[in-house]
Amino acid sequence: MSHVDTFIWKAREPGFKRSFVRIIVSHDGVVLWIPVTKYEVQCFPNTTFFPFDIQICSLILGSEIYNIRHMDMNFVNRPIPSWNIDKHPLWKVERITTEKILNKCSGCDVPYVNLKINFHFSRHATVPFYTFVLPCFLLSSLSLVLFLLPSDFADKVTLGFGLFMAFFVLLLYLVSVLPPSQELPYFGIYLCFNLAILTLSTFLNVLVVNLANSHARSKIAKPLRAIMFDFFAPILCLKDMVKKSRSQYLIAEENSFQLSINNYCSLPKIQNQGEVDKEHLCEDDLPESHPRSDYQQIEADIANIRRIASDYTKKLNEAESEKKVLDEWKRLAMVLNCLFFVCYLFLFGGSLIAYFLLAYIK
Repeated sequence: MSHVDTFIWKAREPGFKRSFVRIIVSHDGVVLWIPVTKYEVQCFPNTTFFPFDIQICSLILGSEIYNIRHMDMNFVNRPIPSWNIDKHPLWKVERITTEKILNKCSGCDVPYVNLKINFHFSRHATVPFYTFVLPCFLLSSLSLVLFLLPSDFADKVTLGFGLFMAFFVLLLYLVSVLPPSQELPYFGIYLCFNLAILTLSTFLNVLVVNLANSHARSKIAKPLRAIMFDFFAPILCLKDMVKKSRSQYLIAEENSFQLSINNYCSLPKIQNQGEVDKEHLCEDDLPESHPRSDYQQIEADIANIRRIASDYTKKLNEAESEKKVLDEWKRLAMVLNCLFFVCYLFLFGGSLIAYFLLAYIK
């Protein structure tokens, strides 16, 4: 007996050779084969549940020449113990299962025997958790700061671009670590989803900053004001802030000075007694010691003062109206910022819960 005619299916090196054969032949014809070679097989891992995945790698031994009539193969010990397997820093052998397979070729009545050994590996998730999952969770949590910053803070856009680059580098590192596989891991989907919502949040923050810092704007449309201030603001607990900001302008409008002076001589009577006949008031109140030309000069001066005061009041009203419109847009930006924050918070929490549920429920 020179050697046992067996080979490995799906071997990494199909032309492997044995240096010598270790067999024990019993008196009843039973041959115990103890291979002393190093077997290498190709395994195609399924990385769907990375880094909490479990891989199954199979080693199949069989013969192409001798069928079951000439050579029958069985395992000595079933199941195979795993105590003598060397430890690996990334993988742990959970269990080893064996299976005897009878294959029938076309045109053959007698089957051929194959012995299949299944190695069940589980990945040590400590290192991938601290190098992939935890940084991704921290970066996603840090992206919430984009909405917690003031709505007129322009540097929040720069922070969004920085977080996007960090996520992209993490994605490239994940691609370099994972083995080639047809399945996309759930962690990769979670990472790409975070990239997508981070990109969307950056665009939304650009919109919020633009609304808060732009000065040349018209008034907010009434439907938009009703939706944002009357519907979303109470839901987001911003109703008091909106009312307080509105009340400032209502009080200012009530206390604003309205220039209603017709001439210099009607002012005291208008303020104290109401409406008085202009001609009668001027004739009665004119002092006799002054000539009429002096009072005409005074009337012209007061008319100039009245015109200057009217122009100044008009400018104040325009500035106040512009400030009111600007503050309305700032309040709108604040409500939008809070609304986007709540939506992003739900997306962030939902995606995280969905990832862990999919990773653990296999």
